[in-house]
Amino acid sequence: HLAIVWTVYNGEVETARQQADREARAITALVIDGFGPSENFPRLLAVACNAKRPGAPVGIRPSPCRFIDRSER
Repeated sequence: HLAIVWTVYNGEVETARQQADREARAITALVIDGFGPSENFPRLLAVACNAKRPGAPVGIRPSPCRFIDRSER
């Protein structure tokens, strides 16, 4: 069994509902495409990259998201 608990909040850029909708897609993809019976890493990465918080800072390492089609869901 797997249980996931996370917290959402109203922020300056998005509402709690928008955050929950965005993050729920990523969590669902992790369970289905990452932990499921058949891993689908390209789909998992595409969903994760599209779930990035609006205005999130760029990290110090190159993002793997630069290689994907951002329109993929």
